Amino acid sequence: MSKLFKRHSKWPTQLNGGLSKRSFLKKGSIATVGLLLIACGSGKKTSKDKTSGSQKDGSTSGNGPVMAIVSADLIVNDVTQRLAFAIMDKFQPQNVGNLNVDVLTPSGKKSSYKAKYQDSGIKNKGIYTVQILLNEKGNYKIEANNESAKFGSNIITKDAPFAPYIGDKAIEVSTPTLKDTQGVDPICTQKPTCSHHSVDLKETLGSKPTVILFATPARCQTAYCGNVLDSAIKVSKKYATIEFIHNEIYKNLTTNEVIDSVKAWDLPSEPWIFAINKDKKVTARLDGAFTENEINELFKTLQN
Repeated sequence: MSKLFKRHSKWPTQLNGGLSKRSFLKKGSIATVGLLLIACGSGKKTSKDKTSGSQKDGSTSGNGPVMAIVSADLIVNDVTQRLAFAIMDKFQPQNVGNLNVDVLTPSGKKSSYKAKYQDSGIKNKGIYTVQILLNEKGNYKIEANNESAKFGSNIITKDAPFAPYIGDKAIEVSTPTLKDTQGVDPICTQKPTCSHHSVDLKETLGSKPTVILFATPARCQTAYCGNVLDSAIKVSKKYATIEFIHNEIYKNLTTNEVIDSVKAWDLPSEPWIFAINKDKKVTARLDGAFTENEINELFKTLQN
């Protein structure tokens, strides 16, 4: 299996809608985006595609690219939400051109959207993103398609999010710092260590707008965590009035013991990034895999 989405042996087999995540955190491990790729749908060649394995009725022999849902915390909401997914072939993300996304609700209603391919800051590991309406609870069928192929998968919505949602109060918890590591060693697994571990989240909340990234470059089971940290550091330099904090996931390099601040934020997966205003409210959040451009837009929500 590719290192890009290598699965940890202690990860559960389902996350989106089917995991009791709190009991999972008690076991001291946390899922990454790689976990979400287990339930991928198969790519289906259309009759216009002359590639071997395609059938006239649009069915497939089961080989070829698949759709991998990246978003981990989708809820019932009357406001559109970000759905991120990758088109994977032999465990490598692919750019297959523009994609239409058809969404079938649990009650059978259909809506259509346009997905955007993005790879800023994550070159060769691009993702598709689309804002979709998920206003029913249950199992949604998702189909991404263009003139040459179809890709299918499913998502399950919940009544409430695991992690703090937009408009929610941020979790006021102390985060490890260079002065108080809280037993976390190393405090940063990036090489060299990044410079965003000097401020405690609890102390800065309310005094200035803050962005916090939960990610572990060294122990990430995907190839995204290091990329998103690099991108977040780059973007943060453009916003001098915004505090940027990096929070690791695990207490050390060998065990699966999760840092207390990660547990407090109730994260179902990693990486995650949150923007928090001076009122201590979340203004934006991203999870799973996200691009430099998306991180920049997240920072922008704190300028108003």
